[in-house]
Amino acid sequence: MKRLRGEGFAITATNIVLIVVGIAGSVIASRVLGPHERGLFVSWQVWATTIGVLSSFALPQYLVTGKNLTWKQAWSSGVMSSIVGATITIILLSASGAPAFAIGGAVAIAVANNMSGVRAAWMQRAGQLALNFNAQRMAPQVAGLIALGALVLSPERSANVWIVCVGVFQFAAVVITGSLLGASPSWRIPSMALQRRSIHLVPISWLSHLQYRVDLIAVTFFFPPSQVAFYSVAVAIQSAVVAVGQSTGMRWFSKHGDASAVLAAKQTTKISMAGAILAMAFSWPAIWIAYGIDFMPAAPVALILCIGAVPASVDYLVTHVAIARGTHALVVPVKLGIVVAVVILVAGISALGWPIAAAALAAMLVTMIGVMIQLRVVSNAHT
Repeated sequence: MKRLRGEGFAITATNIVLIVVGIAGSVIASRVLGPHERGLFVSWQVWATTIGVLSSFALPQYLVTGKNLTWKQAWSSGVMSSIVGATITIILLSASGAPAFAIGGAVAIAVANNMSGVRAAWMQRAGQLALNFNAQRMAPQVAGLIALGALVLSPERSANVWIVCVGVFQFAAVVITGSLLGASPSWRIPSMALQRRSIHLVPISWLSHLQYRVDLIAVTFFFPPSQVAFYSVAVAIQSAVVAVGQSTGMRWFSKHGDASAVLAAKQTTKISMAGAILAMAFSWPAIWIAYGIDFMPAAPVALILCIGAVPASVDYLVTHVAIARGTHALVVPVKLGIVVAVVILVAGISALGWPIAAAALAAMLVTMIGVMIQLRVVSNAHT
């Protein structure tokens, strides 16, 4: 019991550190680069991170629960996922006209996120949740913040140079941390063997990740860089609210595992609503003080996304309830519908020339409706 409490405290503390690191990095990059360059930086970073996660083909999720696995198998499959992710990143950014430096940095970020997920999952499988698991989770994010801090001292103010430095720092951090914590490289021919076993987890894995941040991904494709920068500021604030709602909601559910999905959702809503109200009250002055007057167009977007943090927190809980009770296949069509609807709406809003806040409002409403449908589906499956 003491071990479980210690692990829970370590995970919660790590989540807090990641929130602080994420917001600090957002403030530093925004203050120094300005809206346009910050928007380019965010776009490349979001694409690389997303590709890094999707190209794993749910390998981290499979590593936690799969049977008869070795680290050599996990490593070789992780390397193959990284190769796939790097290739897709190069193709996507080349097609978008990104500079060679930016492509190199994005590849490093994609590979770092991919391998960090594999190593963290392996440590979770080994029951090393107190230190190793959380250290591996923090390593790339803290390294990225260190890189940003170092870049502030340099005269360079180009997004493509900054993305390279962040990517190199994150990649080095993942390699060094993994080696120190016992997940060192295993020289074996890359293979997709484990991905073939994890294929059944791909739909829920991909859609859960895409749905969580599909609005920002769509904005990077359909809006100009400065608008992307404003939206990313609002997302940073929203992420803090979502993290609180997710962690406290999941902790409540872990203690009341037999509770209905509806009751669990009500508890999560209460907690996340309190956080959302607090964030809404302070978001405007916080943006003005931390980011500067150039980023004040992010304020109305932040208000909307703070409200959207409530259904986002509930969605996270409902998804895990469905996975825990073996009914996750039922929510896959709903999540797919959410992702498609948000992309179409954001594209349409951009084409009509409407403000970025309209995209945030559309994403929030679609997510809210989708969460209610998922909750009903999961509840009906367990009655």
